[in-house]
Amino acid sequence: MKRCICTVLLALLLASCSRPAPVKVEDLQGTWVRTSGDSTAEWTFEIDGKYNEKISTSNEEQFSMEDSGKYEFEEGTIKITFETYGTFAEYKVSIDGDELTLSNEDETYTFKKKK
Repeated sequence: MKRCICTVLLALLLASCSRPAPVKVEDLQGTWVRTSGDSTAEWTFEIDGKYNEKISTSNEEQFSMEDSGKYEFEEGTIKITFETYGTFAEYKVSIDGDELTLSNEDETYTFKKKK
């Protein structure tokens, strides 16, 4: 009986330590929204490697901008090329339910999936 209980507990322990499934490019598809203070960022990732970004503020300045470009996704890392700026950024990607996190050594951004 003790052996059976120990076996079950060991199996549960190993299952709880397992790594989450790797993020696939299909998981990125759709629109993701991030709100910080009075600004909102909305990023849309298409299956063909294109993205669109919209940023706006709700304060008295009413600032807004839009950019589009391309992205490459490989082994949990996304490289986004910003066409407007002629630059790129690279982030590690994690998705937990409807939450997308992009992070590198300088910054971390968390988005919610737009419904």
